[in-house]
Amino acid sequence: NLTAKTLGNLFEYAMNNKGLIQANQLVDNGGVFELVAQGADVVNSGTFRSNKIDIDVTDGNFENAGEVNADAVFFQSPNGGEIDIHADEIYQEGKISANALENGKAGKVNIISKDLTVLADGSTTEAKALGEAGEGGEIIINSTEGNTIIEKKAVVNVSGGTNAGNAGYVELSALEQLGLYGSVIGSAASGYKKATVFIDPRDIRIVDGG
Repeated sequence: NLTAKTLGNLFEYAMNNKGLIQANQLVDNGGVFELVAQGADVVNSGTFRSNKIDIDVTDGNFENAGEVNADAVFFQSPNGGEIDIHADEIYQEGKISANALENGKAGKVNIISKDLTVLADGSTTEAKALGEAGEGGEIIINSTEGNTIIEKKAVVNVSGGTNAGNAGYVELSALEQLGLYGSVIGSAASGYKKATVFIDPRDIRIVDGG
C-alpha cells in the first residue's frame, strides 16, 4: 500500500515511477498493489504489476506511459486480475491489461475519471484471453462529469480464445461527450459469443478508426 499526499503545491508529482513495482505472490497470485495520492499528479512510465491494482488520485491526474499489468502469471491460476484507476483526469498512453492464460477468464479493468478520460493514439487496454481457449473480461472506460476520448489507433480488446471461449464486455461512457476514433475488438471463435459493447454518452462522435 503506497500513500502519497502533497502539501499545497510543494511537489509537482505525488509519484513518478520509472521502474518496476510488483506485488505478486508465487502461490496464489494474490498480491495487491494500492496507490492513493492526493493533491498532485501520478505518472507511470515504468511497470505496475499485481493481481489486483487500485490507483486512486484525488485532486490530481493519472498518466500511464508505461504498463499497468494484472495479467495471469501462473497456469495453475489462469484468470486475469483486476485494475481500478480513478483520478480527475486520466491519460492512458501505454498498456493496461488484465489478460487470461489458457482456459482462464480475463479480468476487469475500470478506468474512470471525473473530468476527462483519454485513451491515446497507440495505447492498448486489454482484458482478453491469450490462449486457444479462454473467456474475455470486462473493460469500463468512463468520465463521470466530463468527456471520454478514444483516439485513433487506441485499442480496447476483450476477445475470447482463438479456438474457444466467449468474448467479454466493454462499456464506453461519459457524462458529456464521447469521441470514439479507435478500435474496440471483441472477437470470438465460431460458435461463441462476440463482445457486448455498451455506449452511454450524452453526445457521441464515432469515426472509422482504420
